[in-house]
Amino acid sequence: MEEYFIQWEEQDLEKLSEQDKSHLFLIVAGRKAIYIGFAFELNLKEEIHNTLQNLDINESDALFWSGSIVENIHTTINRQVAEECMCLLVFEHQSVLNSICLNEFHGRDTLKINNRGCPLLKESISADTPHIKMVG
Repeated sequence: MEEYFIQWEEQDLEKLSEQDKSHLFLIVAGRKAIYIGFAFELNLKEEIHNTLQNLDINESDALFWSGSIVENIHTTINRQVAEECMCLLVFEHQSVLNSICLNEFHGRDTLKINNRGCPLLKESISADTPHIKMVG
């Protein structure tokens, strides 16, 4: 099992700087994850603003979380890992405004994610559960 930990932090968009780096982000409305986004090696603030604009979401109607995949001596974080983590999160949480990964998981069946810091997300999810439809 390839296990990754994601540390989530609630964010104030006005206080985010251009240098803030995270791998993923979460947009929440009504205590539900409505969009899980990808920010690996991208400007987090810009990605969130672009997503709000593209999905026609009013900034004042949403909460924002940033997620950093924790790297340690056993794991290296790269684009593929970040994409697979995002896809599994979307599939498990059914974030309704995502257009990919809602119906199937694109990634390795050995992936396990432990979420820390965000009470809106399941604490632990893995791709080896029976309801996951593997593709690829």
